Amino acid sequence: MGSAGKLLDELLEEAGIDSSKLYVTNIVKIRPTKESGGSTQNRPPRAGEIREGIRLLKEELGLVKPSALALLGGTPAKAMIKKSFTLKSEHGTLFDTEFGMPALATYHPAYLLRLKGVGSEDYDRMRQQVVDDLGGAWEHAQGSQEG
Repeated sequence: MGSAGKLLDELLEEAGIDSSKLYVTNIVKIRPTKESGGSTQNRPPRAGEIREGIRLLKEELGLVKPSALALLGGTPAKAMIKKSFTLKSEHGTLFDTEFGMPALATYHPAYLLRLKGVGSEDYDRMRQQVVDDLGGAWEHAQGSQEG
């Protein structure tokens, strides 16, 4: 998971989340890449890759049966909540999904790393938003298990 994965671990800890009780997966089961200037770079997944990933994800969720989903980034939010989803205005909000469990989306740790890398003043604020969003998903999941 690299530096984004390490940051995710930190964010989860700050949110008071026991990561041993989480199931982490991706919608797209491959790393979409493109060749550019002689090097391999990440690229956004194509619609067909997302459709196939959702098909596989439905099977996974049927086995794991999570209480809630925390979606990292716009790609999973648009695929699992609604196509018009915007992180800026809708992050941290619980939505019903076709998967039979609520989901909320927040910014991907890789986005936070990009903000930090360019020295953005927004980094600390955005980081706290992600911690708060993850904490909200965790609280909802814990409450669902008690009821």
